[in-house]
Parts: sequence; structure tokens; C-alpha cells
Amino acid sequence: MARRSDEDRLRLLDIVMDRIAAEPALQEPFSVKLTFEGNELSQEVSEPSRPNLRSLLMEVRKLDAPGDDVYLPELLDIIASRASEPAFQQGLKDARAHYDRMQASGDLVIRDDEGPMSPRQAFELWAYGEHLHDDAQKVQRIEKMHPMLRAYVRSAAVGYMDGLIRIAAYARRVVRNDPGLT
Repeated sequence: MARRSDEDRLRLLDIVMDRIAAEPALQEPFSVKLTFEGNELSQEVSEPSRPNLRSLLMEVRKLDAPGDDVYLPELLDIIASRASEPAFQQGLKDARAHYDRMQASGDLVIRDDEGPMSPRQAFELWAYGEHLHDDAQKVQRIEKMHPMLRAYVRSAAVGYMDGLIRIAAYARRVVRNDPGLT
């Protein structure tokens, strides 16, 4: 598969981030409300409309797809190799460390019958089992979960997506402002 040049990949990051920023789903609520009344626990989940959510996920997944020209870890490496400002160099190291942590663990430990789930795994389960694809294995795993656990998976997935967007936004800021990249 032919790849874009590094310069074209950085320009594409700018385009993808503009598309993400324009996505209507980012203006709609993502929330999970848990209510305790007596001995009963109930939940209320709010997500953007399905078409808007799917549109957002189609753009965001580019940042997380190995082989895509805006795959975030590769872009961070390209940018870090060219950044000249010490503050940006440190920020890129921190961004990469944060990205790496999101692959393995998150603020919330989620465990189902199949074991623990990283934020990235929660994102894959949510995006590819509920919204973008109907991956049979992911759908089955979701269907086996208690509804409360599904809410936590959704929350971890949205947090992961938010993390990807924030790291990519920082990377774009470095590209636009570091003398070694402008």
C-alpha cells in the first residue's frame, strides 16, 4: 500500500482534525447518569444521534488504525523527530506516554467474563460492536454484559475517543507552532 509522504501526512492530520471539530456529535451529549433510589439502581444513557456518532467515529478511528496515514503513534514519532522547541519535545513525550497508557489501562478498571478491558478495547467493543460494524464476537460480548457494565464500557470508550482527539489536537498545535515543523 502506497503511503503519503511525512509532510502530506501532517497536512492530512490538519484536515482530519478540522473534520472532527466540525462533527455535530461533539455538540450532542455523551453521558451516563446513575440514580440510587432506595435499594434500586437505575441508569440513563445519552449519546449523540446514531448517524452523527457514526460520522464522528469514522473520522476518529483514523487516528487509531495502524496503516492509516494519520495513525497517531506514527504521527507523534514523525513530529517528535522534527520538533525543535524543548517544551514541545517534552509535550510530545508526555502525549506519547499518555497514548501508550490508554492502550493498557485507564482510570476505571472494567472486567467482564472475558477478563479486564483496556480503554482501547472498550473503544473497539463500542465502535465495532455497536456502531460501525456488527462484529459477531464483539456483539456477543456486549450482549452478555449487564446493562450497567455496558454503560461503563461506553464511558471508557468515549474517554478513549476524547483522549485520541486531545492528543491529535496537541500534535497539530506542535506542527503549526514549532519552528522545526512550520
